[in-house]
Amino acid sequence: MAVIVGHAGMGGEATRGDHDRLVEFRQGWYQCLTRWADTLFEVTDAVLTTPGPVASLPYLTLEPALRRGWGSVYASLSKGRVDVTAVRDLLIGVLPGWWPVFAVDVTAWPRPEAGCSPRRGMCRVPDPGGDRRGRMVPGWAYQWVCQVSATPDSWTAPVDVVRVDPEDNATEVACNQMSGLVRGLARHRPGVVPVFCLDAGYCPITATARVASDPHAPARIIGRIRRDRVFYADPPAKTPGSPGRPKQHGDRFACADPTTWPEPTHEVHTVDDTYGPIHVQAWTGLHPKPGPRRRWAAKNTKGLAAPIIRGTVVRVSLTRTVEAGTHKPCGCGPPAPTRSTLT
Repeated sequence: MAVIVGHAGMGGEATRGDHDRLVEFRQGWYQCLTRWADTLFEVTDAVLTTPGPVASLPYLTLEPALRRGWGSVYASLSKGRVDVTAVRDLLIGVLPGWWPVFAVDVTAWPRPEAGCSPRRGMCRVPDPGGDRRGRMVPGWAYQWVCQVSATPDSWTAPVDVVRVDPEDNATEVACNQMSGLVRGLARHRPGVVPVFCLDAGYCPITATARVASDPHAPARIIGRIRRDRVFYADPPAKTPGSPGRPKQHGDRFACADPTTWPEPTHEVHTVDDTYGPIHVQAWTGLHPKPGPRRRWAAKNTKGLAAPIIRGTVVRVSLTRTVEAGTHKPCGCGPPAPTRSTLT
């Protein structure tokens, strides 16, 4: 839930504008409630105005904003209905004026003792023993799409969240979420091209083919890649009169083998106050070799070649990091620490 804080009658026209936006947002949220709307609306206010964590639902009835009893709270959450599509469109309409960069990631809600809870799966959570790989526990996985701020702070603007069932594929669910956000932004902010940042657990090739291929609603995909990924450059033009079909793949580019790297298309050296010297290299026009393991390749009509998805491999080398401990290199090259992305 996004909240716009404003006070009326004390700060002039600017504050009055914030108040009007808050009123408009609250009216939009009420219209998204299709059953038990009054009680759910008051439950929302009670959750947002509670000074501390809510230990149990009956505690919400102690808040002045909720005028119902605890029985109505349970009934509204059980029998109430929310128009999820309308809520997503409402949140898109009130996004802050930050740069259009959205982070996509999964957050685990551990439920190891809730044996009767439906749709539980194995989720990775931090390990109290210090293992950086974490540990697997039964729970729920929620996939978030949040707009991030350009300033170095922790503020985000959540736009969408979906529970990922154990039988679901996180990349496919993320593609559906991103496609819906792209279409919503095209209605509310024409001309804005969103950028989605994906972690290494997602397939940037599938996301590019599913999300960034619509010419009427363009988008950009940036994904962190594993250091064992292999890409290929475009092949040279076929010599006229030579037998055989034209080649699809040119020189090999192995992220873990610096001897296969050509000269970077772009290269930048800079110094940051936090990370120290930074070296950025980019190679454009690279593509992976499509194969049957690609879900998007398996859906092509029989007899047609799988599409070639081209992108840019970016390698970022840092002299130091702000996290404690040692880091295993990821992405291209052996020097540590490095980060690599595919755009």
